[in-house]
Amino acid sequence: MWRLALSLVGLTACYRPQAKPGAPCNAELQCPTGQTCAVDMVPPTCTSNTAGDASTLDDGDGVVVDAPTVCGTEGICSGATPVCGTIGCRRCDADTECASNACNESTGACFAENTVVYVAHGGDDLGSCTRLRPCATISTGATRLGGPRVTIAVAAGTYHDSVLFTTGNYTLSGASIDATATHVIFAVVNAQPHLVEIRGMRLFVEGFLFTDTTDDGVRVQDGGTLVMVNSEVDGSDGNGVDALSSEVDLSGVGLYGNTHAGLHATSGSVDLDACYISNNTLEGVSLGGASYAIVNSVIASNNRGGIAISGPSPTLARFDFNTVFDNAGTTNAGMRSALALTATNSIFVSNGATPQVAATIATSYDLFDDMAPPGIGNVTGSPDFVDPNNGDLHIKFTSAGRDLADPNAGVDHDFDFERRPHGPRSDIGCDEHY
Repeated sequence: MWRLALSLVGLTACYRPQAKPGAPCNAELQCPTGQTCAVDMVPPTCTSNTAGDASTLDDGDGVVVDAPTVCGTEGICSGATPVCGTIGCRRCDADTECASNACNESTGACFAENTVVYVAHGGDDLGSCTRLRPCATISTGATRLGGPRVTIAVAAGTYHDSVLFTTGNYTLSGASIDATATHVIFAVVNAQPHLVEIRGMRLFVEGFLFTDTTDDGVRVQDGGTLVMVNSEVDGSDGNGVDALSSEVDLSGVGLYGNTHAGLHATSGSVDLDACYISNNTLEGVSLGGASYAIVNSVIASNNRGGIAISGPSPTLARFDFNTVFDNAGTTNAGMRSALALTATNSIFVSNGATPQVAATIATSYDLFDDMAPPGIGNVTGSPDFVDPNNGDLHIKFTSAGRDLADPNAGVDHDFDFERRPHGPRSDIGCDEHY
């Protein structure tokens, strides 16, 4: 998922690559979305989930090879690999692949029907939101949660809604690994100002596009927890995600074109992995006293700087393997703070005037396109992006940051969830060149 609005050329570009099959699985035997780790290969290798003719399989280079299908015991797939695909049992990628019509796209398993509240077009809000009689709105579905029913599964389509969660530990699941398939446009329900609001509870969100909120898109407060994967929050009239004394964990999330910051957090904690945050009117990420771990992410083309961090000093402060590009501002438009912080293994390119990073931030193994500040392993040169004018910030083989990250870095995957390192050392920035 690459998406970038480029202020330099006045072009809004949307780039969503699918990592090519054939790369090794990571250390946890995980693969990019839409692929499965074939553990019987040496080394364990990521293969496509795409179903088709069971007798053939594209090897990833356009070459069709024999690949007979062998699916589970007596041809039945279940558990974490419930779907019979081209090379055997695989994880589910969409609700329609499950008998329960509810897929947990994050784990690849099917939700049990008795644990699900169903929402779909053509449903009604007078029943109990079952598979055969779904509700029409998420806000009504939320009122049916409780007991064994801990998940709201929303079918593909466009909805106009907003929802408040105040108790419990629930999941809000879209229709497939394509986040744009389940689109929720903000509409006021019960005077609710945010499209999703979480107060003092835990909500797991997967596979949604949330847009056009007249305030913050997603609000987390009162010690709540938001875990969001493979989703987007676009075009809010406030922050994309706003957190007050709460926990935010985002993986594979895009925060685009919001009127304030892409992500704003005061106190609490923030964990970002493989996120793309761009074209927000204020900062990409704005933190005030929140602990943070930001890795493998793109922060680009935001109008008031990439990252801004204010006190009090966080208890955890990690900024590692990120790509910070084309953020507007004067000095320190890449990363600004008056606090003593660190930035490692990251790319800083075209962020306002030199210096791109505040002097209070100790940099090491970072790549700068203008003048690298003092620091172990820092490099001056070009990242050699594949196609920055169209939002593709993958690096080429000729990147000045290739194989130059900290040799003791502990990150085992990149933005595409491809394994690091692919070579003697990892590459600087969010992308590992393959």
